[in-house]
Amino acid sequence: MDNLFTNIPLANALAELGIGVMGTTRVNASGFPLGLIQLKQATKNPLIWGHLEIVITEKVGCFLWQDNNQVLGITTAYNPQDTIIRTRKRPSRTSSSAAITRPLFGNSPVKDLPIPVPIDAYNHYMGGVDIANQLRASFTTLRPQNLRYWKPIFYWLLDIALTNSFLLALAIAGPSRHHRDHQKYLECLVEALMSYCDTPEHNQVNRPTRTYCAYCCKNKLN
Repeated sequence: MDNLFTNIPLANALAELGIGVMGTTRVNASGFPLGLIQLKQATKNPLIWGHLEIVITEKVGCFLWQDNNQVLGITTAYNPQDTIIRTRKRPSRTSSSAAITRPLFGNSPVKDLPIPVPIDAYNHYMGGVDIANQLRASFTTLRPQNLRYWKPIFYWLLDIALTNSFLLALAIAGPSRHHRDHQKYLECLVEALMSYCDTPEHNQVNRPTRTYCAYCCKNKLN
């Protein structure tokens, strides 16, 4: 998760649902340990690259790791002490973090360095929510005006269901290679749903009163 909403109460609530969390956070995040906040705000004594501080708060792992910048994180899915070797590029001399990071590389433009496993997972999977929001916004069912408070919630849930179905289809068929694949998928889905509604038992008919079609009525009685 991104750092906008990540905090200790959220991590605990998701843990009760069996959902693990890994996300960056901010110094004003609810419940975050004061010691780590003070360490990040102490600019007089910069940390060396790779420095890691961990505090367990309410069964949530809170940590500060010195990368190019100091990173605050919260996780219930990984052990911050676990590390993995990744190839990193040397920053330029004009980089704001050059004094911290460049001494590690010496004359080498790249180097294999250990980084915490939760940070590695975040680097690989961050942006998933942003991509989902982009897919949802591209073909939303939300109407410009809604006179009932529950309608925007319904349209949002419908958009989420449509986006998830598209992502599941990609997982089966393989990665999308064309920017119009999403549109084509939704068009085919609409055609399939409309053809289903045209069946003799389940069709769209203007009725004088609120009632059920033959298909729905049969299933309601059962």
